[in-house]
Amino acid sequence: VLKPLVKAMPVDSTDLIVIYLTGTHNPTTKKSWCPDCVVSDPNVKEGVLKLRDAGRKVVLVQCAVERSSFLNKPEGFYRVHPFAQLKSVPTLMVLTAKKGAEEEEEKGIDVALRLDGDVPTAEWATKFIQ
Repeated sequence: VLKPLVKAMPVDSTDLIVIYLTGTHNPTTKKSWCPDCVVSDPNVKEGVLKLRDAGRKVVLVQCAVERSSFLNKPEGFYRVHPFAQLKSVPTLMVLTAKKGAEEEEEKGIDVALRLDGDVPTAEWATKFIQ
């Protein structure tokens, strides 16, 4: 589901696609079931804002991971998905345009950053500020 969607998106050399897989949020408390996600949610948003303030075009795709479909479920959707291959939440991926793609059929994306299970600080974005 994710890879065809991402491949179809027009991405130029300055665009960033940020995919953030995080635990679902309780509708009452607005907090995730995942304690690390509670900490990382504002950091991811702050990083995206820093990038936009620096003039980068950023698309944030936030994927909610249900607790019941993730914990103790090695066959869970995001775990077995060939692109996501989710090992832990939160997971942050930053996708960029594939470098050196001259021909139309070679155009696509590269995973420039992947943080699995680490609680990202807002500093993850500084790598992409030009």
